[in-house]
Amino acid sequence: MMIAKGSNKRLQVEVLPSKTTNKKVVWSSSNEAIAKVSNNGSVSGRTPGTCIITCMADDGTGMVDSCTVTVVQQANGIRAVYADGSNAAKILMPAGKNRTILLNYIPADASWKETTWTQTDDVAVVDRRQDAQTVAGQPRVTIETVNGVQPRNPVVTVYMESGEEITLHSNRPGKAIINGRAADGGQGKVRIDVLVEPAVSVFGTYDADSGTQNGIPWIQPFVENTSTYRTVDSLTLELRARDRRDNDMEYIYEKEVEVYIMPGRTKSLPRVVTSEEYKKATAICYRIVGAHYTDGSSEREEGAALHYIELPY
Repeated sequence: MMIAKGSNKRLQVEVLPSKTTNKKVVWSSSNEAIAKVSNNGSVSGRTPGTCIITCMADDGTGMVDSCTVTVVQQANGIRAVYADGSNAAKILMPAGKNRTILLNYIPADASWKETTWTQTDDVAVVDRRQDAQTVAGQPRVTIETVNGVQPRNPVVTVYMESGEEITLHSNRPGKAIINGRAADGGQGKVRIDVLVEPAVSVFGTYDADSGTQNGIPWIQPFVENTSTYRTVDSLTLELRARDRRDNDMEYIYEKEVEVYIMPGRTKSLPRVVTSEEYKKATAICYRIVGAHYTDGSSEREEGAALHYIELPY
């Protein structure tokens, strides 16, 4: 039997045969520091651990029976945090990204640090653990589905790494509410609100009449802030060129560009002029590898797509 620290459960006893005159039994605990039992078989959990509760017939026959009792410290609260300890109850992230979230159980000495997650249309849950862990003989409970339907196109996928760590992967723009509760039956609950936005997009133009400066090609980039809520205050722009001789893309430079772009707006950047070395390039390409916002958040995308501007050579 599993019992929470501070709670009580009564054990039932049946004395056979039913016509026995003296049906009195004597209760005892192998460790009263863990669990104590009263004269009527009521067991009170005192400290996490395991002990044996025994009842013995009081008629001198020596008849005895016993029950193994495990006392657990239930989780009364669960807090989602980042690795630095900051609150992760509300998350804003671009599509296609991962976030590692730690789960702090309250109290910290909770016996069973495990959370049951609920799947909805917008939230899919995947258990990455391969072990068949049990606690006090109880199978681990991990995932519940709403209406028994697996989400086909979730906004967020929750990957269960352990009872104390999850990874969130944003699949597409949208909003999702991730709900979990302590699997030990305690009062611990956690809710994570996730808003997934498109990343900042960039595009550019080339004007054949004014596409060179002293014979060196330049391009006019534009940036669209596709974020719903955040305002861009600077971007990290990378520029490359394709050499017409070997068709390879060569790195030119990466620089920070200060630009204020409100949500949903488009703005031109200072035009980009390549160096003398690339004046005969067949194409200039660039990409945003970093975006910084007025709320202090930022994004860094090493694998951002290149945006080509073909030049007329």
